[in-house]
Amino acid sequence: MINLQEFSNNLEQLNVFKLYILFMLIAAVITLVVLLICKVKLEYIFLVTALMLGTIMMFVITPLSPPDEMIHYTSSYALSGYLIFDDNPMLADVRHFDYRGLTSHENDPDAYLRLMSEGVFRLEGTAETYDISSIAGLHYPLSYLPQAIGIAIARLLNLSFLGVFYFGRFFNLLFYMLCVFFSIKRLKAFRLPFFIIALLPMTLQLAASFSYDTFILGVSTLFIVYAISIVHEMKTFRWRDFIVLLILAILMATFKAVYLPLLLLLIFVMLAWIKENKRKGLTMVGIIVTSVVLVFLYFSREVMSISGDGLNWEGHTNYTTSFIITYPIETIRIFINTLRHYGDMYFYGIFGHYLSGLTMLIPKYYIFIIVLFLIISLFYGKKDEWQPTIPERFTYAFISVIIIGLCMLAMFLGWTSDFRNIILGVQGRYFLPVLPLILLMFKNNIVVFTVRFYRNFILVGYTTLIVRIIFYVVEQTVISYNDW
Repeated sequence: MINLQEFSNNLEQLNVFKLYILFMLIAAVITLVVLLICKVKLEYIFLVTALMLGTIMMFVITPLSPPDEMIHYTSSYALSGYLIFDDNPMLADVRHFDYRGLTSHENDPDAYLRLMSEGVFRLEGTAETYDISSIAGLHYPLSYLPQAIGIAIARLLNLSFLGVFYFGRFFNLLFYMLCVFFSIKRLKAFRLPFFIIALLPMTLQLAASFSYDTFILGVSTLFIVYAISIVHEMKTFRWRDFIVLLILAILMATFKAVYLPLLLLLIFVMLAWIKENKRKGLTMVGIIVTSVVLVFLYFSREVMSISGDGLNWEGHTNYTTSFIITYPIETIRIFINTLRHYGDMYFYGIFGHYLSGLTMLIPKYYIFIIVLFLIISLFYGKKDEWQPTIPERFTYAFISVIIIGLCMLAMFLGWTSDFRNIILGVQGRYFLPVLPLILLMFKNNIVVFTVRFYRNFILVGYTTLIVRIIFYVVEQTVISYNDW
């Protein structure tokens, strides 16, 4: 229990923190307006705006509150030990796991107080070791590499727990923003929707946390952009494009099996290369297909092995592939039942209705406005811009449906007890990688607004909306202090 004087002092500190955040958010909007007035290129406008808003979000969403962040932090910390050539990377400094004032899956106001009082300064005291081998998971270390680099730098600087934690978050944010920066820079058309998707509240939370989903989100964005730009915007074959696309395809193939259908976009790339130069195109096709298949077979055995053996988190067994084969109609019924009950939750979850550990609810009218901005962004461009062909639009739809189905299947086999008639554990954020494809299906040249004012209105209006949402999170977290 705390006394009335301490409560009053803490509340004053929280209000000061809220003011700091407000000033930084206003500065982000003002900076955006200045960049627009100076006619800076969109990719640089994105980079500055995203880094400012993402960094603010990094402090607004308190440590450990995003789903499974404790595990992601521990895994990143273990990988950082290898980067700094630690003799035993699984023996951590116990001071870097000081979780005082933090709550898993909850945006905790005490975390704001701790940040205000302790900062991110250097460690003091004598180090004691803490064995993290039973917690850390490095099945796919590349997904933790950006976070681990940030942690490694902070450890070399001998920073405190908060310093180490926020350095790791920042480098994860930096990785994603650079992926989107190069994506927007690469494209000649359809740039505005990518700008908006990258600044969705849910996207910002993922990028500004330790989530390894940030890796697949960044890589998939780059992959989609390179694929469609090669098909529609590149007039000549370039080895650089081939190498980049090959690397991205390999990274996609080795991370999460549920996103493998994105590689179907390579069909149109291969057809474009063959059309330009049959012999060279077939050679490139052979290299890409062989490389992706070999790397996938070598690395993804654990990714694809979803088993229902043993007891799950509820003390029951999960559904199994044998159940699907034996009872296909019942399986389909469970999937349909899940979409009927949770379909709206998945939709709102994509855009950030459920933030923090799915415990911070953003008002739905904000989500509706976000969707509205996404829709009107589709109408900005030039009348002579490329348009997806009908086969491409059908392929985008097919990929999206298959990935959504695979995400549900993964949680059906890996998380749902076999007595339930609804699939558990599926979240809207899992569908973010296919959102660009869903929007590309509706790209048109019938209704097109070409004036720059239309684009600037969307940029300023949408950024102001995101600023309001971020500040709403701070307000609700400070208000919740009365209940602690």
